[in-house]
Amino acid sequence: MTVTYRYRPEKRKAHAVIVRKNGRERWVSFATEAEARRMMDVLRSEREMNTGWLDGVSLTVEDTLRAWLSTYRATMASSTVETNEGLIENHLVPFFGKRDLRMLKSTDMIAFADHVLSSGKSAALAHNALSLLRRVCSLHVEAGLLTLNPAKGVKATVSRVASSYATEVARADAWSLDEINLLLALAEEREPRIFAPLLCLLHTGMRRGEMLGLRWSEVDFTRGRISIVRALVRGRDVVPKSKRARDVEMTPRLRDALERLAGSRAGREGIGSTPGRVFTAPGGGDWDAHNFGRVWRRLRTVAARHGVRPLRLHDCRHTFATLALEGGKSVTWVSRVLGHSDPSMTLRVYAHVLPEESGGLDFLGGGPKVGQRWAEIAPPKNPLTQPFDYVEEYGDPGAIRTRDPQLRRLVLYPAELPGHSSRPLIRGILKHENPVAIDRGGEFCGGA
Repeated sequence: MTVTYRYRPEKRKAHAVIVRKNGRERWVSFATEAEARRMMDVLRSEREMNTGWLDGVSLTVEDTLRAWLSTYRATMASSTVETNEGLIENHLVPFFGKRDLRMLKSTDMIAFADHVLSSGKSAALAHNALSLLRRVCSLHVEAGLLTLNPAKGVKATVSRVASSYATEVARADAWSLDEINLLLALAEEREPRIFAPLLCLLHTGMRRGEMLGLRWSEVDFTRGRISIVRALVRGRDVVPKSKRARDVEMTPRLRDALERLAGSRAGREGIGSTPGRVFTAPGGGDWDAHNFGRVWRRLRTVAARHGVRPLRLHDCRHTFATLALEGGKSVTWVSRVLGHSDPSMTLRVYAHVLPEESGGLDFLGGGPKVGQRWAEIAPPKNPLTQPFDYVEEYGDPGAIRTRDPQLRRLVLYPAELPGHSSRPLIRGILKHENPVAIDRGGEFCGGA
C-alpha cells in the first residue's frame, strides 16, 4: 500500500490523499493540508505496524524495505519519501516479494534491471530502485546481518543491461534558437498563462520547482537579478535541490515580461498587498505541478504541428546550458547558474556541446630536430655570469678553484703543502698573454 498527497487548487477540497493498494486507487479529499497530513500519518502507521528494523527477525525484502523507510522517514524531504515509497511498492516489492535478503545475488540485480527495461521503463528507474536496495543492504552489512552486499556496483550493472537495449547514444536534448522563438510565440498566443513561466525557464535555466516557488521579494529589478532560495515541490516550499541559494541574471526580455506581470499584479491585488508568488495558477493560487504539466503538454502538441520538437519541459534547462556553452560561457559559470553541486557534473552532461579544439600541437613548441646536438641549440654563454674556458692544466694537485669577483675568472689557490708556492696563481687562461698573480695580502702585482 502506498499513501501520497496531491494538491488540487481547482477543487473546493484541494488537499487529497491517494491510497493505492493491490492495483486499486482511492482518493480522499480534505479542506486543509493539515487534515490530509494527519490522515496520511494514520494510514502509514497502520501499514508499518509490527515491522522491525535491523532486529534480525525478518529479512524479507518486503519487510526490510518498508521498515527502513519507516525508520529514516524523518531524514528525508517529503518528495523523497514519496519517491522511495513508489520505488518500493511499485517495483522492488512486486519483483522480489518475500525473498530473503541473505539469498539475493548479483544476478538478481541483472534480472531486475532487465525486467524494468523490457517493460519499456527507463534505465534511471532501474538504477534508482537498485540504489535504494543497495543502501538498505549496506546498513545490514554494517550491522553484521549480511556478509556481502548483493546490490554493490548496481550503476555498472544497469549500464551494461541498458546498453543491450540502446539503439543510440543518449544526449541531453535542447531546442535551437528558432524553435525557442516559435515556442514562445505560440505560448503567448495559445497559452498566455504559461508564457512568462516558460520564458523564465528558458532564460535562467531554473528547475520547474524553483520557478513555481519564486516570490516577488526575490526579484530585484534594480540589480537585474533573481535570487533562488526555494522550490515548490508537491505543494510545499522546500530548499533547492543543491541545498544552496544562488543568483541569476535577468535578460532584457525576461525583465520586461516580469515588469509587465508585476504591474498587472499590482493593479489587481493592490499596491500595498503582500508580495506573493510570481507565477500563479488561473485561480490565483500556487500552480500544481501536474496541472502545469497538462497545460505544457497541450502547448507542446500545438508546437509540434509547427515543427518544434516535442521535448520535455525540463529540456528548457538543457537548452539554456547548451546555448550558454555554445556562446562561449565557461563550464564553471554554467555550473554556478544551474546550481550544480560540482562543475564536473556539468561537464559530464554537456561535454558534447563544448567546441572541439584544433588538431595543432603548437603549444608544445618546436624543440630540437631529430639528430640535432644540444650544443647546436644551446644558448650562448654570458661572460658576466659564466667563467671563461681554460686549459686542461686547471685543478693541479692541491689547488682549490674559486671565483675572483674582480677578475671574473676562476683563480687557483695552491694549498699550503711542502713544495708548492704560497702565492696563488691564475694559470692557463685562454687568450691571456700576461697571467696575473695575487699575493696573499690581496695586493696586485705585475706578472713575471
